[in-house]
Amino acid sequence: MMDFTPQCERVPTSSEEADLELWRIHLNPPPEQLPAAVALLSADERARRDRFKIEAVKRRFAIARASMRQLLAKAAGRDPRDIRFDYGPQGKPSIARAGNPGDIRFNLSHSGDTAVLAVTVGREVGVDVERLRDNVDFQKLARRFFSPVEAATLNRLAGDDLKRRFFRIWTAKEAYIKAVGLGLRIPLDQFAFQISENDAPRLTDASHDPPQMQRWRFHQFEFGDECVATVGVERTPLNPA
Repeated sequence: MMDFTPQCERVPTSSEEADLELWRIHLNPPPEQLPAAVALLSADERARRDRFKIEAVKRRFAIARASMRQLLAKAAGRDPRDIRFDYGPQGKPSIARAGNPGDIRFNLSHSGDTAVLAVTVGREVGVDVERLRDNVDFQKLARRFFSPVEAATLNRLAGDDLKRRFFRIWTAKEAYIKAVGLGLRIPLDQFAFQISENDAPRLTDASHDPPQMQRWRFHQFEFGDECVATVGVERTPLNPA
């Protein structure tokens, strides 16, 4: 069987994030690579893959996890088959402490045939990627889930501007709750982002936990007209060793 090689490229990041690696992973490689990807997975990952009913979903899961294993193994100096994961209370994965002396941290997100993996050293990180879809009632979702300020901003937009701004806010909010590791225990309307055309997203309100506003930096990326992604990186560890 051939070795599995991720179909990916590294995304350039800000100079202030020297230890951040951001990878865009393509989840539709040549079909002959799929068996090698599945062979890299752990028994529980294969069992999880097999529970999916749709072949495209099974393929994306296998390629994403195998690619993640290869990239994390490179960062940690390990064999990809030896990587073991722990999971936080809300399901956020981390490399098992016993096999992670370098304190490599990561987060993975995928949408359609694109995945994004963020890797750091000693700092928490969260990432979200979304396809720029049109079949969404942007303003209705914003009124239901976003903060009043964010919803009001979107209410002034239309067309492509509305779509892009919605997904820029959405991915920022998802990256934040993934970075913090609390998932939807933080209601999406309890914090807010300021999103402008040329500047990085800024967390401008966090009524659930105000110190979080100073804890994170956010960076945003667009992949042509296909996807938008946001990564949130801890400025310094909240509880340094």
